[in-house]
Amino acid sequence: MDRLLPVSATDERGEVIYRLPGESPHALPFMAYAPGTFLGNVVEMLLLNAPKQCSLRRTFETHMSEAVKSMISTGNGLGWLPRSCIARELDEKTVAVAGPDSWATDLEIRIYRSAERQSTPAEEMWNWMNKHRSA
Repeated sequence: MDRLLPVSATDERGEVIYRLPGESPHALPFMAYAPGTFLGNVVEMLLLNAPKQCSLRRTFETHMSEAVKSMISTGNGLGWLPRSCIARELDEKTVAVAGPDSWATDLEIRIYRSAERQSTPAEEMWNWMNKHRSA
C-alpha cells in the first residue's frame, strides 16, 4: 500500500511553494503524467472528483514518476507522487504535501501470475516479491 500525494518544493523557510487548489487567474504549474499512464489516470480521477475547483496549468508531461519528482524538487511546479518515491525528500523537508488529505489517494498494487510453473528467473522473481511484500 502506498499513498499518492500532491507535492511541491519548499522555499528557504520550509514552506510549500505551490498549494492546492490554486486560483483561476494564477493557475499552478502542473507536472503531469502522460495520458493513459496508470498514475496519470489516477491523478485525472482525483481531479475529476476534487473537493474544490482546481486551477492547474499543465507545463510538463512525462510517463515517469522520477521525472515528475525531479521537476517538482527543483521548484518547477506541483504534481502527485507516491509517498514511497519521496519519503527522503519529505523527511528532509525539500518537498512538502501541497494540499489537504482530500487531494490524496491510496494506491494498492497487486501482482498476479499463472498457477503453472514459470521459468527459473520468473520463479525467482516471484519468490523474492513474495518474501518482501508488505501485506
